[in-house]
Amino acid sequence: MYRVYFRNSLGIAGRQDFAAEDDKTALQVAQALREACSDVCSSFELWHGMHLVSPSLPAAEEVAQAIRDRTQAIVLDCEISIAQSRWAIASSKALLARLNGLRGGGEENEEP
Repeated sequence: MYRVYFRNSLGIAGRQDFAAEDDKTALQVAQALREACSDVCSSFELWHGMHLVSPSLPAAEEVAQAIRDRTQAIVLDCEISIAQSRWAIASSKALLARLNGLRGGGEENEEP
């Protein structure tokens, strides 16, 4: 299991746990989630147990191309969980818009 902490200028805006097969996949998931909530968080920390996974990542375009169907499913599950959480990051309008887009549209103020 991996845990990503979403950070902003005030500290931790939220966190999400997820399973991934390796650090590379976990980094891709964490980066995609951070980008989905970019209006509320500016960075993230990714942990695997007591190990801080290196935050050095490829360019956003490379990440988007590298995410496979399996990874996209993890991202979507995590995005839904974040949107339904009580963390400050759940108020991300970018996240809600992304979820609505992935689900085929809908009003931006709909509940996920």
